[in-house]
Amino acid sequence: MRLSAAHVLVLVAAVITALVAYLAFFSGNGASDLAEPVDPADPSAAPSLQLDADQVHLGTVSNREPTTARVTVRNAGKAPLEIRDIRTSCACTQGKMSADPAVIPPGGSDTLEITFYPKRVYGFHSHKVLTLFTNDPVRPAFELHVLADVDPEFELVPEEVDFGAVPKGAAASRTVRFRPLQPPVSHVTGISTTQPGKNAEGVDPTLRKSWLRLEQLEVPPAEWRNPDFPEVDIRVTIDPAAPPGELKQPFYISVDTPRFPFMMVPVSAVIEAPYEVLGDVSQGQIFIRSGEPPAKVRFRSKSGPLSPVEVVPDPPGIVEPALQQPETGGIELILAPVKGLSPGKHTVELRVRLRGADDAVLEELFFAHVYVPGGA
Repeated sequence: MRLSAAHVLVLVAAVITALVAYLAFFSGNGASDLAEPVDPADPSAAPSLQLDADQVHLGTVSNREPTTARVTVRNAGKAPLEIRDIRTSCACTQGKMSADPAVIPPGGSDTLEITFYPKRVYGFHSHKVLTLFTNDPVRPAFELHVLADVDPEFELVPEEVDFGAVPKGAAASRTVRFRPLQPPVSHVTGISTTQPGKNAEGVDPTLRKSWLRLEQLEVPPAEWRNPDFPEVDIRVTIDPAAPPGELKQPFYISVDTPRFPFMMVPVSAVIEAPYEVLGDVSQGQIFIRSGEPPAKVRFRSKSGPLSPVEVVPDPPGIVEPALQQPETGGIELILAPVKGLSPGKHTVELRVRLRGADDAVLEELFFAHVYVPGGA
């Protein structure tokens, strides 16, 4: 069958009509089928969303069953208020209006039902956000914060580890007690400085260097709060080579609790050294490209004299390190790539030892990454 010009025009008209209908249905900017359009030039005649507060605290909730709460949503305006959508920052916290479609007349109210699902929450404290999208021209997107404390299956004492100020090179350790609180009894199945399941293959481990050392210790039964609930201690030690300045790194306790598989424990400290580290270094990482000027790391004294001891590369044969004392003071570490390296990336661990004013030897640990262009 051959199409005539008339057939083509009819077909085009049908496509255009379908497209216009589609856009009118899905567009959030056009008129709604649920409420009359709001005239932005006359806000006094517009709907007005009103809640008693922008925060709801559910209190301590069950760690096994969902918890539901209800919040009154009012329309203090002079036009129908349309609740167009409710979005959540987490699947563990859901919200829905009791009426469908959700249109609240002037002076009227409706109920927002909030359901909290504990099995989707890691830990014992939750702070999520429900966003109500409305046709209120003043508050078209209202954020309602939903807080809850989940009845804990176990406790960590303390929940966070703060070492405070730690002198550079000092042996600093703290202990976290893992204590089950209710049946079924929770157990520690592992401890790690990387998030379980996130230690992806192919990621250079030096780029996610942790300065924490972990050790699991059994607690004598005589010290258990409940004789049927075995307790465990986790000793956290800061590596003496941790760099000067603020240290913020977590560690993870894997558990067999049905609700979540691991717990993150924040750790903080301030490493106080008689010098500061400057130059071509970031988070203990030094990046060098073959054919460019050598990398320089400076140790500027903050209190008393500072003298070089040694720098030990592992493995050798990747960089040529040198410790110098320029006339301007302090110490400089100069790093140049060894000639003849094959194309690609080469990584070397560098332990730099310096002597402070009290004759104490202090150590810094760096990872130098040398990039050699060429090859396939």
